[in-house]
Amino acid sequence: MNNKYEKYRNKEFPEFIVNAISDVVSQYTLEYDIRDKNIILRFSKFAENLVFNLQNAMIDAHNDKFSDIDFLEDFLTKRKQLIKENIDLYSQLEHLESFNIEDYVIDSIVKSVNLIEEDKSNFSEIENRDFYCLFGENLVLDIRNYMRLNKIN
Repeated sequence: MNNKYEKYRNKEFPEFIVNAISDVVSQYTLEYDIRDKNIILRFSKFAENLVFNLQNAMIDAHNDKFSDIDFLEDFLTKRKQLIKENIDLYSQLEHLESFNIEDYVIDSIVKSVNLIEEDKSNFSEIENRDFYCLFGENLVLDIRNYMRLNKIN
């Protein structure tokens, strides 16, 4: 592992990222007129997990092991399986490539949808795979916009 980036693994998210997450959760809560605290908590859980996955994926993208053939083959096999098991989500997200969104970002959205779906017995009528996939997409795009604004400031 490239130690240069490993130090960021357990760091708290910067305030502008927290604000982006909060804004998207608030937007969805208002847009869908959500008043049930359990749904709001699921929105927050999903958003937090997605950003945690993104943080780790960005760090892992700099892994020195990508030059090791065995590591690379294992990585690609796992990714292929993730795509195969979630082709519906990848189809929904394929347009993100035109926005230069990296594969690891799309993978992070898919992993977060799968995690939140483990609790689907308590889902409301609006919550499903497609809903959380779109939620993840909006979250990723808002975070990217917040990052650009933060860089400008």
